[in-house]
Order: sequence, then structure tokens, then C-alpha cells
Amino acid sequence: RGEFSIGGAKCTQCPEPSTSSPGSATCTLCLLNYAWDATEGACRACPLGARCPGGDSMPIPNEGYWTSYDNVTHAHRVYECHMGTCTGGGDTDSRCWVTANYSKC
Repeated sequence: RGEFSIGGAKCTQCPEPSTSSPGSATCTLCLLNYAWDATEGACRACPLGARCPGGDSMPIPNEGYWTSYDNVTHAHRVYECHMGTCTGGGDTDSRCWVTANYSKC
């Protein structure tokens, strides 16, 4: 874990803050407090107003914040919820997580 190998050659340490699964040929997982950014192909620091469990997870908005999961290119943009209705990513009601529904939040 935390190393990668191309073609079974010698394992190479993944550059922080990235990591890998055992036996991986790439470093496409992130350490805690980082999230994978598919547009940059790298791990990115967790944005303010969110928590990032690492791995291949996108940022999870905290209570009082929202993000759009409509498109992975927008997932790192976390916004304050001025209507006071966004309960954060722990809520199973993800209506605040999509731009089209923000007016309902």
C-alpha cells in the first residue's frame, strides 16, 4: 500500500498526498483530508466546508455547506448554504448536493 509498480517492476513510493491499493500500477487514491480530482488527475487538499475521508472519495459537505455532484469537475467547489437547510453529507437526503435543487435547500 502506498507504492505502485508498472509491469511488475520494482515498487515505487507514491508521492504524497496520493497512495495506492496493493498491486496497483498507479497512485490514484488519496490520504485522509485529501480528495481525488479527476480533472487534475491528482489528490487535492480538502476544501473548506467539507471533509475528505481519502481513498477515491469526493469531498463530503459539512452541515451548512453544499456541493454539486452533477459533474465530478464541480465536486471540489464547496459553497456555504445561506438558507440554513443543508445538513451536510452525513444526511441521506442529498438534495443539497445537486445544483438544480439548491433553490430547495
